[in-house]
Amino acid sequence: MAKVIPLVVLAIAGIFCVDVAMAQVADPNQPNAYPDPQCTKPDIKLVKPPRPKGIYDWGPVNTYNSKVEAYNRESNAYNLCMHAYIDNANREVKTIQDQANVDLKRITDTANARINVVQDKIRQAVADANGVAAAQGNATAGLRGP
Repeated sequence: MAKVIPLVVLAIAGIFCVDVAMAQVADPNQPNAYPDPQCTKPDIKLVKPPRPKGIYDWGPVNTYNSKVEAYNRESNAYNLCMHAYIDNANREVKTIQDQANVDLKRITDTANARINVVQDKIRQAVADANGVAAAQGNATAGLRGP
């Protein structure tokens, strides 16, 4: 039973951290803003060993072992939370990249279609100008002297 309670606490802490990390959503209107992780770092002071008073003084050792177990629980919860944060951030990056690719394809297709229309108009204008120049040359050919 004593071993089950820390596992239950760890599971609850892990679920809470995952929920906190998943709840973070960046504002798409601010491209330079992304929330920092809201994960609680483990307390490193928990693993600093105390000095025993004598060879048979197990009190500080047991206290130290309890602190190490608490640190390990905090460290595991922190790792779960950070992994959830990183996974969410990676999913958001993928979503942004996918949307950018869709937008880029649409813009490229539109630009290429407009470029083709303009180039066709240029070709038509050059042909018309060449036709006018040729007709003018033919019409004025008789006006030139020998």
